[in-house]
This record gives sequence, C-alpha cells and structure tokens, in this order.
Amino acid sequence: MRAAFLIAPATLAQHLPAAAYQRGLDAYRRQQVVSHSLAPASRSEWRIEGEVQGEDRQLHECSVLLELDEDGRIASFGSDCSCAAGSRCRHAVALTLKAAYQSGTVRGAEPPSPPRPPAPTAPAGLPPSMGLFDELAPPPAAPESDPPLYLLQESRRSPREPARPLLAWRLARPLKRGGWGRLRSPDADAMVRLGLPGGGLSEADRECLAHIGRLGGAFYLHTASGLLQGAEAPAALQAAARTGKLFLADAEGRPQGAPLRWGTPRAIGWHWAPATLGDAPAWALQAVLAEPGEGRTLYAVLPPLYLDRASGECGPVEAPGLSAAQLTQLLTLGPLPQSAFDDAEADLLPRRLGLPLPASADHPEPWPHGQPQPCLRLRPVPPAERAARGLLVALLDFDYGGLRGHWPEHPARLLAEHNGRRVLLQRDLAAEQWARQRLQALDLSVDTLGRWHGASAARWLDWAVSGWAALTNAGFRVEPDPALRGLAEPPQALALRIVEGTPEDAAPAGEAPDERSASPWFELSLGIEIDGERHNVLPWLPGLLAQIEHGPDGPQLPDWLWREQPDGRWLRLPSAPLKPWLQALLDLVAERPAPDWEQAATLRLTQVEALRIGATLDDGAVWDGADRLRELLRQLGGDAALPTVPAPAGLQAALRPYQQQGLDWLQFLRRHRLGGILADDMGLGKTLQTLAHLLREKEDGRLDRPCLVLAPLSLLGNWRREAARFAPALRTAVWHGPQRHGRGGFGGTDLVIAPYSLLPRDRVFWQKQAWHVVVLDEAQQIKNADSQVAQVAASLEARQRVALSGTPLENHLGELWSLFHFLMPGFLGSQARFREVFRTPIERHGDSTCLEQLRKRVTPFLLRRTKQNVAKELPDKIETLSAVTLEGPQADLYETIRLATERQVRESLAERGLARSQIQVLDALLKLRQVCCDPRLVKSLPAAQQVRQSAKLAWLMDVLPEMLEEGRRVLLFSQFTSMLALIESALRERGLRWTTLTGQTTDREAAIARFTRGDVPLFLISLKAGGAGLNLPEADTVIHYDPWWNPAVEAQATARAHRIGQQRQVMVYKLVAEGTIEERILAMQARKAALSQGLLEGGASGERLLFTEDDVALLLRPLGS
Repeated sequence: MRAAFLIAPATLAQHLPAAAYQRGLDAYRRQQVVSHSLAPASRSEWRIEGEVQGEDRQLHECSVLLELDEDGRIASFGSDCSCAAGSRCRHAVALTLKAAYQSGTVRGAEPPSPPRPPAPTAPAGLPPSMGLFDELAPPPAAPESDPPLYLLQESRRSPREPARPLLAWRLARPLKRGGWGRLRSPDADAMVRLGLPGGGLSEADRECLAHIGRLGGAFYLHTASGLLQGAEAPAALQAAARTGKLFLADAEGRPQGAPLRWGTPRAIGWHWAPATLGDAPAWALQAVLAEPGEGRTLYAVLPPLYLDRASGECGPVEAPGLSAAQLTQLLTLGPLPQSAFDDAEADLLPRRLGLPLPASADHPEPWPHGQPQPCLRLRPVPPAERAARGLLVALLDFDYGGLRGHWPEHPARLLAEHNGRRVLLQRDLAAEQWARQRLQALDLSVDTLGRWHGASAARWLDWAVSGWAALTNAGFRVEPDPALRGLAEPPQALALRIVEGTPEDAAPAGEAPDERSASPWFELSLGIEIDGERHNVLPWLPGLLAQIEHGPDGPQLPDWLWREQPDGRWLRLPSAPLKPWLQALLDLVAERPAPDWEQAATLRLTQVEALRIGATLDDGAVWDGADRLRELLRQLGGDAALPTVPAPAGLQAALRPYQQQGLDWLQFLRRHRLGGILADDMGLGKTLQTLAHLLREKEDGRLDRPCLVLAPLSLLGNWRREAARFAPALRTAVWHGPQRHGRGGFGGTDLVIAPYSLLPRDRVFWQKQAWHVVVLDEAQQIKNADSQVAQVAASLEARQRVALSGTPLENHLGELWSLFHFLMPGFLGSQARFREVFRTPIERHGDSTCLEQLRKRVTPFLLRRTKQNVAKELPDKIETLSAVTLEGPQADLYETIRLATERQVRESLAERGLARSQIQVLDALLKLRQVCCDPRLVKSLPAAQQVRQSAKLAWLMDVLPEMLEEGRRVLLFSQFTSMLALIESALRERGLRWTTLTGQTTDREAAIARFTRGDVPLFLISLKAGGAGLNLPEADTVIHYDPWWNPAVEAQATARAHRIGQQRQVMVYKLVAEGTIEERILAMQARKAALSQGLLEGGASGERLLFTEDDVALLLRPLGS
C-alpha cells in the first residue's frame, strides 16, 4: 500500500525570514506563479519546480525541495532560484504556496487567494483538515541537475603575500553554442540532492566532490571549496582535471580559457630574497620553479603545486634529493639574519642540504636619507577591462635618490638591492602616505594590487591634453606609457547645419493648388573639420549626449566632449556649439531609433520637427542654412510682420483689426502646412475669423475639398446661422440626424458642420473623406488624448488643422499635448517624453524654467487676445463674491454628511490610495456641494428631503425680484439641473417669468429666442448645456449659483453676456456658502488659473498643481474652519 503525502503550508513561515515570507505571500496572491510541477524525491521529500514572475515582469526559474514529517509539517526547506537572491526568496515561497493550495485541501485556514479548485477527499483515518499532494510512488531517481564545474582560484591575504590555490565547484549548464551558463553556488539542498543515489553525478564527479569536501575538513556535500594544501591536495586537483571541467578562474570567479590538464611533475628551485628582521637585515629563502617562464606559477603549499598558463597544465612539484620532511622544513623556513651567514661554520639548514647561499652576505650600507619623489607610471587598460577599471591605470612608486620602488607593507627600514649591492633604506612613511592622499583627492582609488584607477575617461583625457598638469601640480612625476602618445587629438570645431530639402521633396500629391513650391523637409547635419576636411559626426551624437552631467540646474554638457577613434585615439570636441541645442537634440535622440543616427549622413526632419527644434533653441544657437525656416520662426514669434491677406469679398462683416490679424495668421499657417490654436478670449469672434479664413480659401480657388467643423451638439445651430449670416457663399451642410447617411457624400459642399459625438460612431466614414481644413470648436473636447473622440480626430486626413478654444488648458498639461497631437503630431514629442520633460517638472515641482521652455515652444502656434487688450470699448465686467451662511437644519445636515463621508474617504484612502478611491472621493464631495445649494438635492438621504431651508435659494428669491424690477436681464447658471427645477418652482410661486435651457430642452432655438427677443428677463441655463457657444449680449447680469472646479468653465459661461456687442456694464455674482467646501473650491480654481496663465501669458507659478490627498483633507474640513 502506497503512503499518502500531507502538507501544512502554515509551517513554511518558520523556515524563512519574515520579509521573504510576506513578499512571497503577496506574489502568490497576485498570481505571479506562471507554471509549476510537483514530483517526489524520496519517501519524505518532494520537489516543486516552476516559473515565477518578478517585480520587473521577468520570469525566474525556481525549484524547491521540501522534507515533511508524518503530520505534514515542513521539516526542512531548501530552494534555488535564478533571481539575485539565489535561494530562500519570495519566488520560492510563492511557488510552494501555489503547489500546496492547488494540490488539494491543506492543513490550516483558507488559502490566502486566489480560490483553489475542489479538493480531493482525504483517505480514511486522516484528519479532515489535512490534504493530499498525491499518493507516494516508489522513490524514483532524483531529477537531473546542472552538472558541477571546477575552478582553480587564487587567494591572497595581501598584495605582498604569494597566491594560495583554492579548488571550488559550482553548478553550471553547458550551452549549445559552447561555454557555460550562469554559475550558481550550490546550496545545502543541491549538495544533498547530488549525494542521493541517482543524483545525476558521474563517478568522476563524485570522486572529485569527495576530495574537495575533505579539503574543507568536512563531509564532501557540505562544502563547495577548499584550500589546496595537505596530502589530499594533489589527488583533488588531479581528480578535477580528469573530469575535463577544471578551469582557471578570473578575478570575478568566471571560467576562462580551455580546461586545465594534469601535467608531469616539475622540478623545484630556490632563490634568496633580501628581507629584514626588525631593523636588522636578513635573507628569505623562496621556492621557485627550476625552469621559470611567462605564466608559470609555483604554489608554495605543502605539498607544492604548479600552474602553467601557457601550456594549460597543472600538477605536482618534485624536489630531487630532498625528503618530504626536508622539503617541508625548507618551505616553512623563516627569514635568516645576516649575522647567521657571517660564521662560515654555522649549522644552517640550507647549507646542510647543499643549497647555495645568498650571492652577497656583506653588511648592507645605509642609503642616504632624502625626500621621496612620488612617480606615476600610466598604462592603458585593455578595452575588455575598462568597465571595471576605467580608461587608464596608474602605478605608484617612490624614488629615493635613485633607489626606486613601492613597498606598501614593508617596515620603515627596508633592505634592498641597488646595482648589485645591498643597501638599507630608511623610508619616509609620512611623505608616502601624503602622496596617496593626493591621489585620493583626485578621485582615484587603489586596488589590492596597488593600481590606481577610477577616474572617468573624460577626466583622464582632459589630464592628457593638459600634459598631465593635474598630476604634476599635485607633486607627481608622470611617466606615460609610449602607447599613450597621441591619445587625445587637439580641439576641433563643430558646425551644425539645417538646410532645406531638395526640389524633388516638393509637396506630396493631393496638396492644394499653389502649394507645391516649397519642400516640407529639412536636413540636419553635424560636421567637424579635421586637417581641413569636413567629416560627418552625426552618428556620434547619441554618444556625445551621453556625456551630459545632470545637476540641480538640469542637464549640462561639459566644456569638452570626447569620441574614441578606431585607432584608439580620442578626438576632443568643444561642446559650446551644442549647448544651445541641448534640449532639442536630447528630444531627437530620445525619439529617433538608433539606425537613423548610424546610417545617414544627414538626418531628415519634417517641417514640424524642424519648427519644434527651432522653437526650442536657446538664443545663442549658431546654425547655418534654412533661411526659410529662420524667417518662418521669426514671423511665428512676432519678430517679423505676417503678410497681410485681404478680407474675402463675400464676407458680410467688417473685420476688426485684431480679427484681420487672426485671418492673416490662419492664412500664414495654411501656407506653411501648419496648424494652430486660435485661443482668443470668449466673445472676440473666433467663429467669424474662421469663416473668413475658409471663405478666403474658396475665393482663391484652393477649396477643392470640403472643410469640416466639429463642435458640441449645442453649437451646431449657431455655426449654421453664423455661416449663413457672414459667409453665405459657403455651401454649408449639417451632418446630424438619422438620415445623415442618405445624403450620399459631400459633392458641391464647402463646409460640413458635425458634432463630436458622431466621430466615434461614424469613424469609418470620417476616415474615408479627405478634408481641406478641419476645425475643432471648443477644442477642449479632445483634451483626453486616450478618448475615442481624440483618436478619431487625430486620424482625419486634412491639409490644415485648426483648434478654437478660449480655454485650451483647463486642468493639466496633458490636455495641451492632446491638442497639439491633433494639430501637428510629434511637435511636443511622444506622450511619455512630454510627461518626463515638461508635465512632471511643471505640475509636481513647479519648475518655472520648464514652463518657460514649453511656453516658448507652443506660443508661435497659439494666438490669444483678451478683451482687455483688443476690445477696450467693451463695458466693464464687475465680479462680486456673494457669501451666504448655512444655518439651522441645513448646517446640521452639512456637518452630519461631512463627518460620515470623511470617515469613509479616509478608510478608502488608507486601503486603496487616492488613484483607486476616485469614486468614493467624488461622491463625498458631490453630496457636500448639493447640501450647499439645497438639501433636497441629496436624493439618497431621506432626512435631507425634510430640510426645506436653503440659504442660497433664500438669497436668490430676495435679490432676484429687485434685479428684474430694475430692468436687469439675468443669466443664471447651475451645474445641477435639479437645482434649476427647484428654482423654477420658487419663481412660479412668485409669478416671475423665465425660460430654461438644459440638456433635456427639445427646442433650444425657441428657448434662446424667448430671451433674446425680450419675452422673458430671466434665463436659467445648465452649465453643461449652455456654458459655451451662445451669444447673449442682451444680458447684463450673470449669477453663478454654484462654483465649478474649473475657473475656465465659469469664465466661458460669463462670456455669453460679456462679449462683442455688449453695450452695458455686466454684473457677475458668484454665490458661495461660507466656510464650506465651496470656499475651498475657489482656492483650487486659483491654482488651475495660475497654470493656464503661466503657459498662455508667460507668467511662472511655483505652486504644486496636482489634486492630492491633502486637497481632499482640506475639502472635507468642518463647517466654518
């Protein structure tokens, strides 16, 4: 009968760090385990293998070995993972939990999540809370693992001490293309697994691991390396060589070269080296190979071994004529004092064994005392090692009046040889240390071999060009390697050039008549003159810009840039010509693919890209060519007059001077295939200027395609009336209604007027039609770039695109990007690049420099005039903030709702954060705003319906009759249509006359006409239905019953009355409930207005412009605080 295997996952936590367990639990809950498999390893062990997704979405291969007791508790836990942690990581935890909960009912509570499938029934006699992984089959062979790889490594305790050999093993997978995969250190589980019968080891590997284990003084599966010394060492090294997988390790522990072979024994030799015992001279006996050579090393361990890198061999060392005991005595013999050699009869071990004595045993003579001269020998670093050590390396030594060397760990009194005689040097340790400190001050660091490196390539090259002045001024004598001659080329001159495209690049087919003269392309080149010959360095640009230094003042280029030549020399380039171009070039490099730079002698730019660069350039930018581009930028920037265009003969209106300027501007943009935003203040005649532009196109014979005006549904009638009034020659059609598809196209039509709502619905139809000009009225309708309306609008085929909006920026800069993505795709870069360069620095950090850069880029394509500037004859507009106080039941209801919603919002913010709590936050704010207007608006609370007191309605019914008696014509705006219904009831009770316009009004024209004809003195308008596009100069009073988040929307509503044609002073009343959320809305309005003003009018705001959790807390403060 086969045994059942039980598991209790709750016992996993005690085998791991708390943080790793918790993060693994979270990874399991997020379903990051992609795959898993389960297999028995023995009667009490199970292996789980699978793939787990990391935080960076990379898949990590993970395996777990579990040992369970008879009650299902985890007795031991081991893991191996391809992540940086390697083992005992969150991926192993997630994999274990996945296998446990997917295999059936397990011991303990419900699984964390996700829900598990129905569990199989536990066998009789087992506790019902325990589950099965599976029935245990007879133990199979252990699964295969990566094979062992053997490394011969060298270890030094200090640079002065000889290298000691170590033999280590690692796990690595052989690659099909040759070589080995990533090396992994074997953990305890791997060691145990490989030691099991059938663990996948060959006999040679098992023998080798056993030797290594004995080197470490422990059972072989519990150690992964050992020092090669003692009787076991030769056998261990020979066994590793026999496997064919023994490699010499590099400094990072990676295998290098071909496998090492076991060689024949090599003979030992002996060498006497000067030494000291305290302050007395001495001699040290050193073991060397009898036949020394390049790459040959003798390891003076017991017994000694050798390594011959040239032949790829390692093996034992033999000492002819010496016993093992005598060899041991010689290898462990310490330094012998000079006095021991003075007695010719002294019984010295080397003399007794017949070894030669030191060549000179004379007493050393003192070396003259003097100040040491620090010397630096400069050497190039091989390219493969530059990432770790830099471009150059400096070797430090000291010159004591002709006696030269570097002795970092020797005593102050040093025995040395000079010209064949022994001398005793008294070193100046303080002076030597001071030299090292000066190198550290130059940002150099020393490694264990005494090499100084760490400076950037640019710093080494700057030092080279200056003749190593930085080092010589610090007191060093510099000795560059001959290979460093000509390392840096002398300074050269960079020249940037933008030229207009060639004649064959003329406007594409389908362009309007008379528009095929100028090329839409420009060519950017970057050149350098070397020995009088110009060379293209455009492919170097990404590498040059990679040398940018980021500081508190933003990205900066160093004074000089460096470029390595194929012959190893470096070219020094001045950065001054590039600095004014810095932001423009950064944008190009960030958004152009690498092949654009690598393959072209020049970089082709569209006209939009060229204008984008030109608008970004600093004033000091120097560039040649492209006279047309220069003049275009001057005219767009207002530095040169635009060509005057005569008003169309068929225009049934006289254009004011600023409206004529608007026509000139639109015509100028059309001539150069550009789009723009006509952002005049509300009421200045954007519609008239646009109609004049379209009629000019028709009269000049360019209107061979229809034009399209997209507008809110509520403005279709206004556009149709204005076109008929001012430009009757334009054959106009309105695209709306269920019969629209039956008209069969737009043959014979000059102007099509359509609502935004039909863009997504009739997407295929719009994209089939080619347009001459596409105009977006109230263009903020496409402020969300991800909306279907914005995406379809951007896909329309048109020769020119124009946006009309008095408020091109309402909430955030992303709206501006969406508008320009429609007008001139690519002008503001990609959405991600725009967010990185402009939106985040401006909105989150109040960066006024970035704001000014953005303003400089967009203002040439944005024409904005205000009433104060161009319509001085317009009567004044007086705004009054009328505060009312909530009292009695209304105030009590406000505070009750505030307390309840504040608690709910705080809990939601704590659990989900602001981004995922938008619905709860907005619902809470909506209820508070409704209570401020009238408690009866809060339909969801029966108690609110019983409160009949409304401070605002009382104010209105007190003031409004008096206004009407004085002959005032009043517009009253509210965003709540239900509030307008309550106001209508109050008006009806008092016998006052009015008309209403909301989204439910069926006959808009009749409602508007009742007010404009003077039938009624009061017009109730919902903010969404009538806040834009209406011309109501008959009104002289505007009442905003409730404040809206966006000040631009309120300003648009006010402009229905305060516009061209107004003859009287306009009074504006803003009703605000004192000490409530409405007062805090006004503060947020000011912040949004600062962002718009800073961009459109050149001001700079340092305010943070995001809607934050602090804003929510402010809005939910108690009444009156």
